[in-house]
Amino acid sequence: MLRIKNIGGPIQLLVVMGLFLVYYPMILGQSIESTPMQQAQVRILGITQDAGYPQIGCKSSCCEKAWLGTVERRSPVCLGIVDRESQMTWMIEATPDLREQWQNLMVATGWETKGILITHAHVGHYTGLMQLGKEMMNASKMPVMVLPRMAEYLRNNGPWSQLVSEQNIDIRPIVPDSTYQLSVNVSCRALLVPHRDEYSETAAFVVSGPTKNCFLYPISISGTSGEWISCS
Repeated sequence: MLRIKNIGGPIQLLVVMGLFLVYYPMILGQSIESTPMQQAQVRILGITQDAGYPQIGCKSSCCEKAWLGTVERRSPVCLGIVDRESQMTWMIEATPDLREQWQNLMVATGWETKGILITHAHVGHYTGLMQLGKEMMNASKMPVMVLPRMAEYLRNNGPWSQLVSEQNIDIRPIVPDSTYQLSVNVSCRALLVPHRDEYSETAAFVVSGPTKNCFLYPISISGTSGEWISCS
């Protein structure tokens, strides 16, 4: 389960290994069985650092257990945003495991992903975009929401620029501190946050539902893939 730290008043802060979730006011993450009709939710699709678990070449005992299948393998940090009333979903991050995470979200909701929000240009957060190319999904103008420097990076560097020229993705630059309406019940706002910014800025996202806000800054998190967090 996710751990909660109360920081006073109606605001509570969840801080676990780099993921910060703020709710105004906040309800502890609940399973879909206990909150079946929440309008706006966030689904955890991955919880680890960029390389996933086990990491390539790892020979330590913790990795050996995952290679042998005695413990569960885990994917890089990825979150799904769900508006059940509008029957629409989005993803935060396009990880190297995008194929499995996309399928996870689609099976859980029954709806295709409408767009992807990306925080920054480190390999565990955007390289899954390759899955949208003509050799794979061959997507058509999939919206990809990124900050301006990240947009230029994708447009001007292969193979990502080919996704743009082939119209597999539609780059949608977002302005920090501006709010964008994803659906009737869900909006998002990007905030600049400190991180290693070799190729792009780094964004955190405030995802707002009808009554609560979730502040999402994914690096690696403590939780369970498949958990649901209410934003309604």
